[in-house]
Amino acid sequence: MEESEKEKPANTQRPIWRRWWAWVVVVAVVAACAVSAGVHVHRQQVERERIAAVARKRAEDKAYADAVLKRAYDECLQYTQSDAALHDTIILGDHDRTLIINAPNSAATTYEAYNCVADNTAMPESVMNKISNTTALSGMQSDSWANIEASWTYEGGSGSGLNVTLSIK
Repeated sequence: MEESEKEKPANTQRPIWRRWWAWVVVVAVVAACAVSAGVHVHRQQVERERIAAVARKRAEDKAYADAVLKRAYDECLQYTQSDAALHDTIILGDHDRTLIINAPNSAATTYEAYNCVADNTAMPESVMNKISNTTALSGMQSDSWANIEASWTYEGGSGSGLNVTLSIK
C-alpha cells in the first residue's frame, strides 16, 4: 500500500476551540474598545456638565453680587422717610448699578440711611473709618471692596453734608 492510501488518523481536524479562538480574540478586542470609547465619552459628558454647572454658579453669583445695591436700596429706603426738612436721601440709578446717599448737614441727620447701606453692602470697617474721618478739606475720597467702588465727600457747616456714591465695578 502506498502512503497516500494509508489510513489517515480519524481526528485530522483541529479542535473547535482552535478554529474560533482568533475570532473570539477579535470580538473581545472590539468589545473592549467599544467599552473604552463609551467610558471616554461618558467622562467627557460629565466634564462638560461640570463646567456648565460651574459657569451657571458663577453667573448666579455675579448676578447676586451685582444686585447688592438694589437690595440695599430696597432695605434702606425706609430711613429716608422723615418729616425733617433736610433728611437723608438715597437714589438708585444706572440700571441699579449706582447708589447715591446724601446725608445733609443738619441737627436731624442721624446717618441711618448711610449706616443701613454700609451694613447691607458689607462695607469694611476700614472704609467706614475713612468716610467718618473725611473733612471738608479732604476733598473727594474713594475706596473699593468686593465688587463695589465708593467715592465720597463731606461738606461741613451749612454745606450738603455727607455724599457717598457706590457703584458696581
